[in-house]
Amino acid sequence: MRKESSRTSIMYPARNVPHFLNNEKVDLVGAEWRVYELADIPEEWYKKDTMSSNDVMEYVPIDKYWHQVLSSVTSIGTPQYVALAKLVKCLLSLSHGNSDVERGFPQNNHLVTDERSSLNEASINGLRATNAGIKFFGDSKVHMVPTTKSLLSSVQTSYSRYAKDNDRQQKLVKNVDAVNVKRTIDTEQEQLEEKEIQLLNEQK
Repeated sequence: MRKESSRTSIMYPARNVPHFLNNEKVDLVGAEWRVYELADIPEEWYKKDTMSSNDVMEYVPIDKYWHQVLSSVTSIGTPQYVALAKLVKCLLSLSHGNSDVERGFPQNNHLVTDERSSLNEASINGLRATNAGIKFFGDSKVHMVPTTKSLLSSVQTSYSRYAKDNDRQQKLVKNVDAVNVKRTIDTEQEQLEEKEIQLLNEQK
């Protein structure tokens, strides 16, 4: 990963991810990568202490490895990698396959039954988030999800957030409708003016 050719590999996404890093930050990525190449990386950061059943060396997951690296600080306590950290986190967030997306289809089919076919996108996303939260915090068991103060507070304010978001959406729709009406009126006015000019030219 820290070979000379790796710098070329890391600089390519730094320059080509659209609207992400300006030229100054791209140069900073290059400089920070040079520091990373020269850094003394402890072996335990990327190798596990245990071997697999086939006596094959096992490595630490890439996100845990980069968490260790990006937690490095300078001699004065400031983060060692700033622009590089931003780029690495962006790249690690990208999907490396379609499995997560494909697993979402049966989940949506389970959530959106014939009786609930009118659910909008926001409602489906909310159900998916709730389902994922139960799976993560309660091992797919609702009664195992810990009841924290933040959870109770979120439940208590959920309707007010919904009402606020709904009001914002309605205002947005009204604004769009108003713009469309104005555009239609302006278009009709232009057409009338063009016809008027055309009639005047024909009378000459």
